[in-house]
Amino acid sequence: MQDLPLNRRAEAAESLYYEVYCRIKDPVYGCVGIITVLHQEIYKAQCELARVEAQIATITKQQQVVSVAAPDQNAAYTSTPYDLSWFD
Repeated sequence: MQDLPLNRRAEAAESLYYEVYCRIKDPVYGCVGIITVLHQEIYKAQCELARVEAQIATITKQQQVVSVAAPDQNAAYTSTPYDLSWFD
């Protein structure tokens, strides 16, 4: 630790403390066990995100197909070439 710059020593001490704490909690794997669990959680979250993005893309495409296939049926009744603003 004495070889480290002063501004990095606190971070190094916290790192060593955490490694010791993890080793006490899990004498076999220590930090590696926790890192592996976190890596698995990240992987699961990325898979779920990809699945949700695919569902969003599918729904968006379906909505585009529906809007092209069935344009607004009330459009003929909502637009007029005449100015009817005074009528409101």
